[in-house]
Amino acid sequence: MKHLVIDTSSERSVLGLIEGNTLVHEDLLEFGLKSSESLLPTLAKILSTFSLKVSELDSIILGTGPGSYTGMRVGAAIAQSISYAKKIPLLTLSSLYAFSPKENGNFAVVIDAKVSGLYLITGKKENNIVSFEGQASIISYKDLSSKLPNSTTLVSPNFRRIRPLIEKHSPNAKYTWEESAPSTKSLHSFAKEYAIQKNTHSPIQLLYLRLTQAEIEKKQALTSSERKD
Repeated sequence: MKHLVIDTSSERSVLGLIEGNTLVHEDLLEFGLKSSESLLPTLAKILSTFSLKVSELDSIILGTGPGSYTGMRVGAAIAQSISYAKKIPLLTLSSLYAFSPKENGNFAVVIDAKVSGLYLITGKKENNIVSFEGQASIISYKDLSSKLPNSTTLVSPNFRRIRPLIEKHSPNAKYTWEESAPSTKSLHSFAKEYAIQKNTHSPIQLLYLRLTQAEIEKKQALTSSERKD
């Protein structure tokens, strides 16, 4: 069984090939929110390296965010195009399941949600077995410390912007910081538990969790119009 795993929701886009339960290849694309642009050339390289045809894939596993709206759409478009053209099962799940800490203990995966705060999911690693609690959500910086105990390890693909803001709003919190790339092996593993199988023609529901700028402007315009009336 061969599985293609795709996640383009953050600055660290990743593409992996799994055979059975073994990760046989993983490519971390160039860091940055435009890294998803190199997804197709990277996929072509993997298929060529392993003398593999797209039609030989048994499933595609896609991380659907939350994260970069443009990045998520690129990954979703490619995954769904392949799924539709070759009638390959498409499994979708939150990209946050791709992250976990190196050490045992309580942890939280946090990703920049811009002005809305942080995308968040909490979990626990015990005896090197990872489990998650609840669903991906969005939380403000000021509410983070009330959600997490001091012993929590914060895992993120990029702390450059969010760490100073977390420390500003939670100056007394004692977090451990761990920056890492998403793991396609983890997405494959948790797909068995959390993934939703999509029909090849059905639209993919991206986990954006917040309004896009266009939606914000539309909402503001409607509010302004209602006030005038």
